[in-house]
Amino acid sequence: MSLDGEAVHDALHQIEPCMGLADEAPMENTVTKLTDVERALLINQLSILKLLAPRDARYYDEKIEILRDGYEFFYDDVVQNLDTVSTEDCKFVIHVLDMYRWFDTYIRKHSKDKEVTTHHWARFAGFSGNDETALMGFTRFLIKTQGKFAEQIPNESRTDGFNSHAPVREVYERMLAVYEAIDDKWETGLKRENVLSVLAAAKRRG
Repeated sequence: MSLDGEAVHDALHQIEPCMGLADEAPMENTVTKLTDVERALLINQLSILKLLAPRDARYYDEKIEILRDGYEFFYDDVVQNLDTVSTEDCKFVIHVLDMYRWFDTYIRKHSKDKEVTTHHWARFAGFSGNDETALMGFTRFLIKTQGKFAEQIPNESRTDGFNSHAPVREVYERMLAVYEAIDDKWETGLKRENVLSVLAAAKRRG
């Protein structure tokens, strides 16, 4: 069955309102091609946003389906007003979780070291849901969706879903500066004096 020009125009006219296009303006898609890598990155980003806004799950599922199945006609609808989590921020979260894996390893081996085990910053606190939303969302994505850093799963309820309820990025940055300077941190560097020096950096300012 073939469609004449008028029928095609009518079909597109019915689709336009669903895409938020103004009747007065001609339909023009600015994004018509995405590489497989770009599609995968956008799917990951939308999955993070879905975790942050579970009430909007159907909305994000629709966008994910468009990208997964390659419906190029709707690519504009997916990418407009889409925030991104930078590679730098993603690496920062991974480095923080790696540092807390190091803490957890020490605590498992030295469970009687009360100075460390009871220290406020010895357990991962998450990120601020209000001020560091993207970092919190990427944390949830890594742990809950991708299954990475599984040792943090027990902390989910303790931290209200990895929500610190206060900005913590600067604290983690100070701790990481000390942590990343430790030589052979997973072997000879995994010792009490190093752990305490990283924890002390949490309170250090300036």
